[in-house]
Amino acid sequence: MYFMQYSVNKMRYKELFWLCVCPNYQFCLQMHKIRLFLKNLSKGGLDVPLLHGEPVVIGRGPQTKIKDPRLSRHQVKVTANFASRNAKVVQVGRNASTTSDGPIGAGKSAIVRIGDRLELLEGEHAYVLAMEDNLKAEKGTPAEREAKPAAASSKPKPAPILPHTGHWSHGLLAAMSNPAMQLYVDDRVVIIADKYPKARHHFLVLPKEKIADLESVGKGHLDLLEYMHEKADDRAKNEYPGVEFR
Repeated sequence: MYFMQYSVNKMRYKELFWLCVCPNYQFCLQMHKIRLFLKNLSKGGLDVPLLHGEPVVIGRGPQTKIKDPRLSRHQVKVTANFASRNAKVVQVGRNASTTSDGPIGAGKSAIVRIGDRLELLEGEHAYVLAMEDNLKAEKGTPAEREAKPAAASSKPKPAPILPHTGHWSHGLLAAMSNPAMQLYVDDRVVIIADKYPKARHHFLVLPKEKIADLESVGKGHLDLLEYMHEKADDRAKNEYPGVEFR
């Protein structure tokens, strides 16, 4: 599932748009095939998906199911770097968070790598930085893979490191069919409110067309991209007059 995301003072075209405009397509393609996330080590807890170069705030709340009052709602800010296979953790809350290298300290930062531990409070609410890498499952050049007979090879499976089952895209698919989440629907797109908004006004424009992965996107999707952009623009101007989206 690929989508266009709008938020106040922040507009991004996700992977679907990268195919058309990214000057370094191969890098974008690699970033699409690598996924970093925080694997929850607590019983009943939730994993936290991370996005390349985008800070994710983690703390007490529905995103983590943590209700511990000692934990701030904005305890740490985690920014993943898919290229370096690591993440920068900044402690925002007052009480100490720790990594495998020791306590972080309020206002200070630490780097965690694949397999490193992050505890939102020392000894409690533990996660480990994990990666799922689809690149390892695909051997040879694109031309070589295409030349292989379909009967001789099955669809490559991801090569997970600390596998993760609750991918965020499943939640988006469910939200598209949920009238309570829908802000706009037509025969081509659905606009929904972001479940975990990163700004005052944060909504997602999702295509109804089934797109298996980034490599399935071609020039024929340009019209769809432009339509998604148009609908996002319309909503921004009509529903939030005077608010700057960029």
